[in-house]
Amino acid sequence: MNRRDGANGPADDCVAVFDQDNSDEGGFLADVEVRLPRRRRTERARVPQSGPLGNTIATPASTRMAPAQRAQTGRGLLLPLMVLTLSALGIVWFGYDRLIPAALNGQVPTSTAPTVLPSASTTALIMQIDGSGSPVSLAAASLTDDGDSSMVFMPVSMLVEVPGFGLDTIVAAGEYGGVDLAALAVENLLTIDFDHTIVLTSADMTELVRSFDPLLVENPRRLDEATVRDRVRVVYPSGAILLPASDSADFLERQALNETGLQRLVRHQEFWTALFAARSEVVVELRDIDADAEHFLDELSVRSEQIEYRIIDVDVIAGEDEFFGVNRDSLDELIIRLDPARAFGGLVRTRVQLLNGVGVPGLGAPIASLVNGVAASIELVGNAANFDHEVTQVVFYRDEQREAALRIRGALGVGEVVKQLDAIDVVDVTIVVGADLVATLGILTQDAVAVVTE
Repeated sequence: MNRRDGANGPADDCVAVFDQDNSDEGGFLADVEVRLPRRRRTERARVPQSGPLGNTIATPASTRMAPAQRAQTGRGLLLPLMVLTLSALGIVWFGYDRLIPAALNGQVPTSTAPTVLPSASTTALIMQIDGSGSPVSLAAASLTDDGDSSMVFMPVSMLVEVPGFGLDTIVAAGEYGGVDLAALAVENLLTIDFDHTIVLTSADMTELVRSFDPLLVENPRRLDEATVRDRVRVVYPSGAILLPASDSADFLERQALNETGLQRLVRHQEFWTALFAARSEVVVELRDIDADAEHFLDELSVRSEQIEYRIIDVDVIAGEDEFFGVNRDSLDELIIRLDPARAFGGLVRTRVQLLNGVGVPGLGAPIASLVNGVAASIELVGNAANFDHEVTQVVFYRDEQREAALRIRGALGVGEVVKQLDAIDVVDVTIVVGADLVATLGILTQDAVAVVTE
């Protein structure tokens, strides 16, 4: 990989040649085909590459020093008094260099205060689908190695940037590209590459509850439905109910009369709270939450009393149908809650504009899949001024965005980093897709398509 990253600042590895005014921000090349890279997941889960859990506190090694041996001389009291004075001040010279930890390479440590490293976390996206494969409930869960646990519920009618299709709901993402695209849309929003994506069908929900059939659940609101004669039939009363395993999927899928999407999520929380509490009594003793999605659910169950439940901050969008927009002001705090390591090292969420410089559809999803892992989110999609770009350009606008641009270029594996002198505020970085990136993704360019069809 030819990464042009010099030590003398942006001028050494960035060429200020990109002209934002010559790009067609208003145009949009519809992605008619979604091609996702092969993902390391089965139908139920993707195996992560993270390390084992365990408290991680790095404390500098002790630098205890042996006391100086007092030399007995016949020169009176002056020398003993000097030695005593120096000892009282903690300045002991005898054998000091032999007791410095080897890791310091002979340098005296400047501080002995412990350094607390960021907690590692294992994350999962839990998605329930109906008989047609459409998402009906959604939650992101996190387990950190210091014992913290979080579960964040999200409405499936939440509007997000669906890579390759623009702004739409999670439900629509599932219709366009199945559960993989729906999961990618959430990963693109949160810039978190989930360790597990757990997809639950109606049959899976029944199996989850079967061992505790019926499951005692506190239903926060009466769940009713209209009958053919315009009467109201109570399906699930409010309060404590005994939920049969066979009804668990239905209990989560339904939306009661006059019930909002956010009120429905409160019912989801009560269901998972009850399930984790019941499951905590029968979990396996040894759990590998990194490699096994079932063990991840077991660990959530063990920590059931410590789980912090919350609903993602959204704003209601007025209209005939119920839609929600994500509250961007609280998004960074939510990301850090799910992945505490993001609070360290300056890995902030980077807003990315994707401009198609080759005229090939289907680029949004695979590129989002590449850059989400370096905290980059595709937020705007459009066309470049022309479709003859050979080299991909990763454009940044301010010096503080340079490191993010370099990370994105590293994730793409090709291209050059470019600084534009005229800053814009709607995004942090722009990717202008060139033929080199298209070749890496294995997608045919327009010229290649013409050759094949002739």
